[in-house]
Amino acid sequence: MREIVRTLKQEKVKGIVLDLRGNPGGLLNEAIDIAGFFIESGPVLQIVDGRNPPHIVYDNDESILYSGPIVVLVDKFSASAAEILAGAIKDYNRGLIIGPDSTFGKGTVQSYNELPFKKGAVKITISLFYQPEGTSNQLNGIAPDITLPDLTSIWDIGESKNRYPLKWQKIQSAEHKNFGLVNQSLVAQLKGRSLTRTNASQKYRQLIAKIKKFKQQVNSKTISLKEESSLEKQKQKELEKTFNKDSGKKLIDLENDLFLRESFNITGDYLNIVGH
Repeated sequence: MREIVRTLKQEKVKGIVLDLRGNPGGLLNEAIDIAGFFIESGPVLQIVDGRNPPHIVYDNDESILYSGPIVVLVDKFSASAAEILAGAIKDYNRGLIIGPDSTFGKGTVQSYNELPFKKGAVKITISLFYQPEGTSNQLNGIAPDITLPDLTSIWDIGESKNRYPLKWQKIQSAEHKNFGLVNQSLVAQLKGRSLTRTNASQKYRQLIAKIKKFKQQVNSKTISLKEESSLEKQKQKELEKTFNKDSGKKLIDLENDLFLRESFNITGDYLNIVGH
């Protein structure tokens, strides 16, 4: 990732779009390192275990690998470490977050403890992740600055849908820099321009109608087995399209990925407004 950003910087790109859609997370250290590419040294997250004061995790690299505008794309399937990265970018007002919904809301840390005599294991939640501002992505996820319709919003998933999800209370903010690259006035301008485009797009109007139809089917209290089977097949096909699982799919398909296309349009507007 570092080499990719360096290459883009050498090519003098005017902005970077970081696509975290469908990213379930990964190594926490990688999320901290990547956040550090775009900020000076400072807190990336806080960890609270209920017994000790919040443990603040810092990016200790004082340099910024890339200082230009960035846009982060998320969806309901963006979780855990991906949320930590998006949350840090948002709290620092370092870049713009675009998504159809808030992220998954996975802000807990678990440990696995093996039982004696190979009787299995017990998973215990031991701590919660918090963003630099003192809020947690647990349950609510990271809310996008700009909401853009996408088929992933059909699925009603998230940490909050678990049977006994852990709740949290706001803690003290960790001192950090405000880059001022995102503000309410800017977001309002970008939302207005995007809405004008999507309202004028026949493909986007068709997408919105499809999302509405699927949601109505999912939320219907009465549905025949035949309709349910048909709906599940439709949802599976759309999910495969969304995550480009077909072997012949292009990595970037602006013809069919309407969310990505409009995200690029918003990015272009963003760069123009901030003078890049």
